[in-house]
Amino acid sequence: MNYLKETIAFYDQVDLKQLSSSAVALWGSLMYINNKTGWKKEFTAPASVLRAKSGLRDSSFKLARKELDQKGFIRYKSGNWNHAPGYQMISIKSMIDHETNYPANYSTDELPDHLGDQLTSPLFKQNKKKQKEVVAGERSPHTFYEQNMSMLTPFIAEKITQWCEEMSDELVIEAMKMAIGQNKLFFQYSEGILKQWRKKGVRTLQAAKSMKREAGQKQKHSPQHSKTHAILDKLLEEDDLWIDVKP
Repeated sequence: MNYLKETIAFYDQVDLKQLSSSAVALWGSLMYINNKTGWKKEFTAPASVLRAKSGLRDSSFKLARKELDQKGFIRYKSGNWNHAPGYQMISIKSMIDHETNYPANYSTDELPDHLGDQLTSPLFKQNKKKQKEVVAGERSPHTFYEQNMSMLTPFIAEKITQWCEEMSDELVIEAMKMAIGQNKLFFQYSEGILKQWRKKGVRTLQAAKSMKREAGQKQKHSPQHSKTHAILDKLLEEDDLWIDVKP
């Protein structure tokens, strides 16, 4: 598999298939481990390791794994007392390519079994109308980050998932929009904004925008506007420093 191409193909499907943020985080962790194994067709991974890498609790992890399996992104085989569960990553890029090149007047009965199975999997039950609706609608925080800030790594996906669970998807996206407005294309800055909102009890998008407007009005009338702005940037950048390692 090609890590980058598979990741791009996957995030093209996230909104279309309405994947939860937990499923997105788990898929990223599974891809990371599969890459470490040298892209084996089937590989094993302890649940404890996947929970740690995806940042999911046991119940959320099991639901995310079931979701990915049912929607055709992975194949999962349960383990036993001396064997870890087995996983197989489905090549999203290959399936999309097959769908694009597949003649409309062919029957899946005329194709090899493995290709017929892929074409009738849930991933291919799409329609153009739904695709247009998704494009017009709001993107998921994970997709928004990758399309506007940087490549999404499992570590950042975990961070975004945690904040989505604590606050909300729309607040996480709004924090990233504010970071982009300041030309801060790293999630640490967005996280600093989210921590401020948490501290001040902000829990809705309307409250966040109202707070932003009030802060803007105060800064306009303050002679220390530029100095205060620079100090705020510095505090946000230094708060709980972590390094975004590019894969």
